[in-house]
Amino acid sequence: MRQMYVIPMPKFKPVIADLSEQEDGTWRISRINVPEKYRTLGHGAKILDMILIDADKEGVTLTLEPVATGRPGVGLSQAQLVKWYERHGFKWHESKRFMMREPLRQPRRRHASDMVIKPADTSGLPALTTSQEYMASKCR
Repeated sequence: MRQMYVIPMPKFKPVIADLSEQEDGTWRISRINVPEKYRTLGHGAKILDMILIDADKEGVTLTLEPVATGRPGVGLSQAQLVKWYERHGFKWHESKRFMMREPLRQPRRRHASDMVIKPADTSGLPALTTSQEYMASKCR
């Protein structure tokens, strides 16, 4: 896990997430900050997905205290923020003082760039060397 995740924004402050490793081995997300100009465009979800993918790969439990810090009418309300984290797999800890997310067994694959494409088994198929040969065989 990294202590900071950053998505650069053109001519503006970047989207930033800060994390810290806790004594019990969990990682605490202390901040996800999306500049006002870039809110509601999916940048918060993108940076959280980056964190979740790494946490799943490394088997790390994440914790956070959801606190809405935006100005009224800008960003998410406290209730909306909690729902947003719940959609990403966070649940309230039994103490109700913080939310946590256990790692998934399989890494999340949300983006095409994360996909591993395996070559198809072509052992039983006839070999075609060029598209011209293919077209010629169909026209006979």
